[in-house]
Amino acid sequence: MKQFNRIHFWKTPVAEGGKYVPYSRWTQDYIAIMGGR
Repeated sequence: MKQFNRIHFWKTPVAEGGKYVPYSRWTQDYIAIMGGR
């Protein structure tokens, strides 16, 4: 617990006018990229 203050938490992005990619699209693209290695 000594280093707990070194952990940084963040919020997942919220869609704001199409600013972010939907999670389902992100996973599809990620799998495609990783599969192409």
